Amino acid sequence: IDRIKMEAGDEFEKKMKDFEKFVSSKHIVVHSDMPEEMKQDAVDTIITSVDKFASESKVDVELASKMAKELMDKKYGAYWHCIMGEGFAFKVTTQQKFTLYMYHGGNLAILLYKCQIAHRFYGILSV
Repeated sequence: IDRIKMEAGDEFEKKMKDFEKFVSSKHIVVHSDMPEEMKQDAVDTIITSVDKFASESKVDVELASKMAKELMDKKYGAYWHCIMGEGFAFKVTTQQKFTLYMYHGGNLAILLYKCQIAHRFYGILSV
């Protein structure tokens, strides 16, 4: 890569920055069993929440996930859960046709799902 950088010069650096900007501005849905209209609405809700609480260096995932959860509760009824972060694993029981797992901006993972009953969480999980 160093040899390519030397041969291409500034053009290579510009193309790499453009590529990184392109990747970081996109979202990728990894899994969803939602109906298409609900899935698109959920993705839009998540992107709006993330963009609202994003600074140049990071996203306030606690506020963004809270906003996404509250908006989904209002639109589709209670008991939505939203988890955002860069390094987490999960195993959850969800209500069928109400699960979305995606990446936004390259490395921010988002899990959004609905349960039929409320879960009790003691404390705040921060990733």
